[in-house]
Formats: sequence, structure tokens, C-alpha cells
Amino acid sequence: FFFSSRRRHTRSSLVSWARRCVQETANILSEDIVATSVEVRVKLHKGLTFRNEDAKNVSEDGTLLIRPIGNATSGQEVTLEYCAKPTSELKKMADIDFSQVKQLPFQTQINYSSLEGMKCMRLITKKQEITFEKEEAKKEANYKVLGVNAVQKTAQLAQEGQFRKAQANAYHWKKMMKGSEEYEDYMVNAAPLYDALQRQQCVDTVSYTHLRAHETRE
Repeated sequence: FFFSSRRRHTRSSLVSWARRCVQETANILSEDIVATSVEVRVKLHKGLTFRNEDAKNVSEDGTLLIRPIGNATSGQEVTLEYCAKPTSELKKMADIDFSQVKQLPFQTQINYSSLEGMKCMRLITKKQEITFEKEEAKKEANYKVLGVNAVQKTAQLAQEGQFRKAQANAYHWKKMMKGSEEYEDYMVNAAPLYDALQRQQCVDTVSYTHLRAHETRE
């Protein structure tokens, strides 16, 4: 019972921290609302798909994301993740030779209400150059944006109770950020969350060992 109780307490603390992180950010920015009823729609090329998004917000074979934001502030940052579809699916797209593709199109549509009550829409379209070289991609990456996304996604997973996935996500992004100019600032912002996840991992390990020992005795 001791291990079980401690495990519940640690998980509760971790979820509370993630929620508090989100709430404190909202409180800091709440006085600077610039738009309301904000909805972001992002359209990807058919060879790409979103990842780590709520399934109910994704449609059109994984290429359209509709994310409700609500109130928006001048300092608010919204990030998302996408990746290439499996090779088996890409091979079925006979109309595209991906070995010859140099750019991929992206489109973002932002629907919102101004503070005066007007219904507005902003449309952003961009073609992004691509590379098949990992080191080149890492060199050109915006690590500040990657760091913001890493903390947001990890906190979101923890808030949802997906601790194992949050731990894996934290490890992946820490490894990705290491060596970049933004690494120190990133670790300062992410340290409290990583510490909480590490404590949770230790508790999970101890609880599993205790359970196995109990089963062996029986």
C-alpha cells in the first residue's frame, strides 16, 4: 500500500504541475487579449501527416488540422508537429515522385473575432524547401520554436495522464536540443517538468519491483 499511495501522490503532483503551468501562462497573458473565438486550420501536403494531435481535430487522411484556440494574446505561441507518411503509403501516390520534390506547400487559415466584434480570417501560404540530409535539417532548424513545442507537448501528455509517453517525448526532445544555442534556456524552462517525470519514472520502477516481488512470494 505504501508504494501504491506514493505513486498516486506523485502522479497527482505531476498532473497538477502541468495544469498549473498551462494556467499560469494563461494568467500572465490574460490582460493582453487581441482576438477571440480563434480557430486555426492547417493544411499539409498529402505526403505528410500530423502527429501528437487529438484525433478529433485531424481529418482528410491526416492532412488537415482544425485546432480551436479560444482567446488569443500577442505573446501566445501555438506549435504543431507533422511527419512524412509511411513509405508504403507514399509509394501508392503514383502521381508524385518524391525523390524529385524540392518544396512542399503549407497553408494556415486563422479565423477569429476582433475586439470590435468583426469576423475575420487570415490566410498564410508558404512553400518550404525540403532536404533528405538530417544534418542539414538540424543546422537550419529553429530551436527556439522546437523548445517551445517540446515543453508544451510534454506538459500536455502529462496533463492527460500519459506519463510513459511524456517521458519518451521529454527524452527525445532533450536529445534533439542538446548542442544547440538554445539548449541552456530550454533546460531552464523544462527542468521542473523533467524532474517531475524523473520522479514518476522512479516510482513506477519501484512499484513494479514491489509488485513482482509480491507475486513471487504468492
